[in-house]
Amino acid sequence: MIEIVSATRWSEEEFWKNSALGLSLSRLLFDQRLKHWIAFENKKGLPEIFNQRIHAENDIEIIVFIHDDVWIDDFFLADRILDAVKSYDVFGVVGNKNRKHLQPSWAFINTSGTWDIQENLSGAVAHGDIPFGKVGYFGPSPAECDLLDGVLIAVSKPSLKRTQVQFDEIFDFHFYDVDFCITAQQQGLKIGTWPLAITHQSTGGYGVSWLNAYQAFCNKWDTTLPESDHVGQKISLIQDMKQTPAHNLINNELMAMIPAGTRRIVDVGCMHGQMALVYKNINPTVHYTGIDIDKDYAEVAKQHCDNAFAADIEKLNPSDWDQLFPSDCWIFGDCLEHLRDPWAILKKIRSCIDSDGCVLVCIPNAQHWGVQMRLLSGQFYYEDSGLLDRTHLRWFTRETMLAMFQTTGWAVAAGLTRTLGPFSGQEPALQGIRAFATACGLDPEMAVADALPFQYMFKLVPA
Repeated sequence: MIEIVSATRWSEEEFWKNSALGLSLSRLLFDQRLKHWIAFENKKGLPEIFNQRIHAENDIEIIVFIHDDVWIDDFFLADRILDAVKSYDVFGVVGNKNRKHLQPSWAFINTSGTWDIQENLSGAVAHGDIPFGKVGYFGPSPAECDLLDGVLIAVSKPSLKRTQVQFDEIFDFHFYDVDFCITAQQQGLKIGTWPLAITHQSTGGYGVSWLNAYQAFCNKWDTTLPESDHVGQKISLIQDMKQTPAHNLINNELMAMIPAGTRRIVDVGCMHGQMALVYKNINPTVHYTGIDIDKDYAEVAKQHCDNAFAADIEKLNPSDWDQLFPSDCWIFGDCLEHLRDPWAILKKIRSCIDSDGCVLVCIPNAQHWGVQMRLLSGQFYYEDSGLLDRTHLRWFTRETMLAMFQTTGWAVAAGLTRTLGPFSGQEPALQGIRAFATACGLDPEMAVADALPFQYMFKLVPA
């Protein structure tokens, strides 16, 4: 038997209705070889949860430790796992074949965020909010490895019990995977990658907790960073780590709206400047300015933009604002909803932009059926990302977006929608929205149409 083990902050009901893993496992209920064990509303470190299952007395032979923000794209998952365990005691989707001493992850060889050479990497993993996301391919798989990514680690339970290998509970959410692989290898267990199809939603995080965990990792393996080096590395590490494959995803639909012949672009919320890198490779003469409120992102973006700096766009002093003009294309990719007064910013740009200029925006849809379902159930909890991102300050529907554009002096020249799914529970929710609209004397088909887009994208021109 195979046991899928995960820990989640969701309640049991929320997990099965809303999480990537819960929705994925619902599709695999037909396979009697798969069982699942989920720690709901979890506040414990992952190693503590995982060790409980390693030591549980049951008939499980293989355990798959997996994050809750993972889509399982392969409905032959059990067959793949049963094949993999014939070759490896421990296996995952991506890994490193040649570990360096104190290497901080399967992909990076040091704390400056330097990627290992291609020859040392193996496997593939997709990233995205929906199943079958953009694939990051790192090298041939299967392959024997020294390190695996903790997004998915599968183990032979008898092999772990025989060698008494388990996860070290001094690590909560970071470095448990690197530490586990080193321990397993020292005990003679065979580690490798296997071609398992998954999509990971998360873009990862490399903040203070990650750095503290790395220090604990160094302490455990008998080497510590000199204090002077450690302090200096904190800045460069967070900057460089934000250049992970997941962060390399850009909004191609929005980028395609940039008019031919554009002269000067201002990208607000540019993050690491990846769109600048891609666009300037195609249009090298364009002048590209990137602005991000995160100073670490802005520092990375300087590599790709003609000019990049960290700032709150709503608090720019007049001289800094004036330096952004002349310009003929402003980009707000998932940014306006984070501003205190997006109406004022749009009106201000309208008064300064070139007469043939435009503004490109991507805005999440607060009328999405998933949000409506959360309101109906009272489960309106803020999240780390997505439609209920806790950093959103403003919420818009299609109608209120259009009203904002009109009142700030802009006309819509082009528009697109980004629709995800279909998902489990979507059709009943849409039927309910249709019935509710009818009961309220509204157009039921329009209500459903407005509930489907996850995001709207617009090209705005001066009205």
